[in-house]
Amino acid sequence: MPIQLRQLFASIIIYCQPANLKELWKKYVDDLIEDFIFKGDSKDLAIAKILMFLENYLIQNELSLSNYSNELPELNNDLFDKDQQNTLIVNKQDYNQDNIKKTLNNFDKLNIDQRNIFNTVIDAINEVSNKKLIFVDGPGGTEKTFLYNMILAYARSTSGLNRIAIA
Repeated sequence: MPIQLRQLFASIIIYCQPANLKELWKKYVDDLIEDFIFKGDSKDLAIAKILMFLENYLIQNELSLSNYSNELPELNNDLFDKDQQNTLIVNKQDYNQDNIKKTLNNFDKLNIDQRNIFNTVIDAINEVSNKKLIFVDGPGGTEKTFLYNMILAYARSTSGLNRIAIA
């Protein structure tokens, strides 16, 4: 349950802008780190992990812990060993290249609308356009998942792109 509490806490920070975030932090920090403490982490390391989680969540909303430097503790990256710092990135970049090739072999199956969306997203990834939010909607059966998989496969197959897909 702490993961849901962390998500809720991050959402409260972003969308509710609490008047006294420092007090809210103090009141709930033990609940937010409970699972890490149970797994044997020190309190300082558990707090660093929570702050890293919050930072990742805030970045998705064009914010940062630095926006709350007077109200939240500072993230101490020194508590993480090198392996812990890069675990998320390594996990997210561990792609099955055969599956990527199979997906890309179906590129010609994109219809005109899907191809337009594909090109728009790829332009945003390559910073050709300044679009930061792209919303894809359609009724069931319109092959949105096929399009998403094609975009991910292309982005993952392109050398030099150091990107991680998030939703």
